[in-house]
Amino acid sequence: MSPEWEENVKKINGLWPDVSWGGYLRNLWTQKLQGLNQERLSKALDEVRSSYSSNTPQLKWVQEKYNAITQSEPIHQTFVRNEMSGISDNELEECKEKLNNLSDEMKKMAALRVRQATSLFCDWDEPLENWSTTKIMLTVAAIDET
Repeated sequence: MSPEWEENVKKINGLWPDVSWGGYLRNLWTQKLQGLNQERLSKALDEVRSSYSSNTPQLKWVQEKYNAITQSEPIHQTFVRNEMSGISDNELEECKEKLNNLSDEMKKMAALRVRQATSLFCDWDEPLENWSTTKIMLTVAAIDET
């Protein structure tokens, strides 16, 4: 477990002390939240606690707040603007070629960075032709950061 995830687990238990986190529920929350950007997740947890009076949080609420926080951040807005303004077919093909030529290690690293930055999942078994332009460009940006 990462130190950041451990802090968020403590936060979850502190914000909702009366919840009995049985094995299945604990595993589900861990599976869905552990790989996310933990700073954004912490903010999302605070938002859920202050938005809902329920003594039992819903995973959906946390995911919705997390997505809203992610979408409000500048990197996400930059790529959305690029998607809306259009990227040339040549640029897109160059990006796809760059992604197709990545090593397995680089694919894993890029997928992790994209997931942490945006909560998008990069499924390398899916053909890039099925990926959105935004996902392609975010993934290329993730590998260009190295």
